[in-house]
Amino acid sequence: MKKYVETERLYFRRFNLNDAKELAKQLNHRDMLENLLHLPYPYTIDHARWWILQHDELFDHDRIYEFAIILKETNKLIGSIGLSYIEKNKHGETGYWIAKDYWGKGYATEALKGLIKWAFEEKDFHKVIASHFARNKASGKVMQKAGMTYEGCQKEHILKDGVFHDSILYGIIKEIEE
Repeated sequence: MKKYVETERLYFRRFNLNDAKELAKQLNHRDMLENLLHLPYPYTIDHARWWILQHDELFDHDRIYEFAIILKETNKLIGSIGLSYIEKNKHGETGYWIAKDYWGKGYATEALKGLIKWAFEEKDFHKVIASHFARNKASGKVMQKAGMTYEGCQKEHILKDGVFHDSILYGIIKEIEE
């Protein structure tokens, strides 16, 4: 199993169907899903399997890189982080989540920093962007701690559960060494 990104406490690998049961367990909570855009509640093993089966083609064609976040200490899946790729503009958008049992330990920030570094150094991205629901201030703090800067608020940009929500946009541009 290839490790695509390694940080102090984490590593990223591609998902496989053996992850479906753990994904369903971690994501099948309303408080987890309220800030994730496209996931249904309840979230089942079938949802997880379908999602995992989409990854290989997208990854192999450099469209979306989706990674399982693994805690090195226990080799346990604790979340997910993904990155789209818009080749024409040399940028992509990231999204991530950490399982509720692992909140507040800095794993999201560590994962986001690792992904940004990978995007710039391994994939030669020019820019990485991310957004969060305005109500999810913790995700905004993660983005700030990872070095991203506020780029604006998209008013009533996201429709979730029949309600329009504001989306807060952050970005980071690759520093070019001269």
